[in-house]
Amino acid sequence: MDFNQQRFNHLDLNLLRVLREIYLQRQLNLAADQLALSPSALSHALRRLRDHFQDPLFERHGRQLVPTPYCEHLAPVVIQHLLALQQLIATPQLFDPQTAQLTFTIGMPEAMESSLLPRLHHLVQQLAPHCRLRSVPYVRDHLTDSLTRRTLDLIVDVEMAIPRPVCHAPFMQDHFVVLSRKPVQLETMQHYLSHPHIAVSGRPQGIVLEDMPLLKAGFERTIELRCQSYQSAAQIAAGSELLLTVPDLIGAPLAQQYPLHQAPLPLTSTEIQLRVYWHQQDNDDQANRWLRHNLIQLGDAGKRTFA
Repeated sequence: MDFNQQRFNHLDLNLLRVLREIYLQRQLNLAADQLALSPSALSHALRRLRDHFQDPLFERHGRQLVPTPYCEHLAPVVIQHLLALQQLIATPQLFDPQTAQLTFTIGMPEAMESSLLPRLHHLVQQLAPHCRLRSVPYVRDHLTDSLTRRTLDLIVDVEMAIPRPVCHAPFMQDHFVVLSRKPVQLETMQHYLSHPHIAVSGRPQGIVLEDMPLLKAGFERTIELRCQSYQSAAQIAAGSELLLTVPDLIGAPLAQQYPLHQAPLPLTSTEIQLRVYWHQQDNDDQANRWLRHNLIQLGDAGKRTFA
C-alpha cells in the first residue's frame, strides 16, 4: 500500500463536508449552522483537515476565512465530487403534480413580481393544486451558491455570464420603454437626452440596467434622481417632468397603475434577454424540471406573453 493510499484510508470523509461548508460560507459560525455542529466541533474538524493536508487551508482576514492557494485548488474539486456522490446515491422521486405537496422557491427581482408571479401562481394552482410558491429576493453574487444549496429552486433574471454548474434557458425577450407624466416627443435620442431622468437601483452607485445599451451606443443621460424601487420612481415620474426608462415587463403594469404615458426608447437595439437559471444537480429532478418547463412556457421561449 503506497503512502497516498494510506493517507486516504486515514481520512474521515465527513471532513470533506466540513471543507465544503467553510469554503462556501467563509465563516465558521455559518458553516457550523449548515452542518448542525457547534463552533468548537467545527474548529476541531478544521484542525484535523489542516493536519491531514499539511496546509492552513483558510486564513482569517477580518471576519472572513480566505482560502489559501492550495485550498482554492482543492475545494472546488471536492465540492464537485461530493455533488456527484450525492446524485449517485439519491433515491429517484416521482413527481405527480396533482398530488405533490411541495414548496417551490424562485428568486427574482422584485420588479418582475407583478407581471410574472400572478400568472405563475395561477398556473401552479391549476396544475399542482397542493404545491406552494415563494418568490424571494436574491443576491446575484450568490446565485450559484443559492442554487447549489437549493435555497432557491429557480432564478428568473436578465441574461448573465454564469458558468457551470449553473444551467440556463431563454425565458423571454423584453425591450425598454420610457414612462412620462405627459406625452413627450422622443423621435430621436437627442430628444430623449434633453430630458432629466430617474434611475432605479438597489446599489448606491454605478450604472443601472438601461444605461448599458445607452453607453454602448455612446449616449449618457442626465440622472436627476436615483431611487431604490420602481414603485417610488413611477410615483415621482407621475408628478414631475422626469423620465423613467424601464423594461416593458415592468413598465406596462406601472403605466396601468399610475397616470403615465408609455413610449419606445428611440434606440436601435434595446432588447433584453431574460433567462431561467437552475443548478445542473436538478437537471433530472422531476419537480424542478416540471416547474422550469412550465415557467419557460409562460415566457414562450422569448415571445411576449405578458402584454
